Amino acid sequence: FEIVVVLDNCIDDTKEKLSTISSKINIIEHCGIDLFWAGGMLYGFQNAVVGKVYEYLICVNDDIKLDFEKTKSELNNYFKRMSNSGSAFVGSFRNQAHFTSYGALMNVSKVHPLKLRQIGPNEDQFVHTFNMNFVILPIELISKVGFLSKQYSHSKADLDLGYRIKEANFQIIKSTEHLGSCERNLPIASPCYDKTNLIKGLQCLNHPLCEPIKERWIFLRYHGTPGFRLVHLLMPYIIFVPRFWFYKMMKFFR
Repeated sequence: FEIVVVLDNCIDDTKEKLSTISSKINIIEHCGIDLFWAGGMLYGFQNAVVGKVYEYLICVNDDIKLDFEKTKSELNNYFKRMSNSGSAFVGSFRNQAHFTSYGALMNVSKVHPLKLRQIGPNEDQFVHTFNMNFVILPIELISKVGFLSKQYSHSKADLDLGYRIKEANFQIIKSTEHLGSCERNLPIASPCYDKTNLIKGLQCLNHPLCEPIKERWIFLRYHGTPGFRLVHLLMPYIIFVPRFWFYKMMKFFR
């Protein structure tokens, strides 16, 4: 196996710490416009994976805490059952309250591809897409579906990949246990409510780490339902306006 780490405009001592762990870690440094999560993953893929012979690509996010024994057991079962099948594997994670926080997702709306619900490892539900906190992708799958799309800088890239995998008639299977813990991030619009005025709040909402309207439109164009795309495109911005003023009002009267 090979471990690949992308350092995107990194100014701390991460590189030195990685070097003390192992000299065999492939460290790829990038300087310039921020890649964000999806861009960083794709940058690493293009610079360290493309052109190499391998069987599986394991994508791991840095915010998870793995239970190594459970993970080892789940991976052994996956490799035994799914060899040569081209099925993707998604690891489930729980929060401190022991509820599923990240992992497999099912679509709960026939017309809205972003109406998704987390599926627990014990739930017998159909998997439509996934959070990419821990995902295994076989080479047969990647050769036909590809990797993350360059059209997304941060969010929705993993959701898009999951949908593309299903559309290509590959199976997505989830772990039968939680592989470890991972706390949910705050709602993406949370920092935007603290902006000094509505214009700055909407600009914040359009940031790559939040809800960039261009990338949202690309996602809905590929996976959305005709006739509903425009409504689903604008909905986060429409909802944001009254919530922004309500937040300011509540803060004023405290």
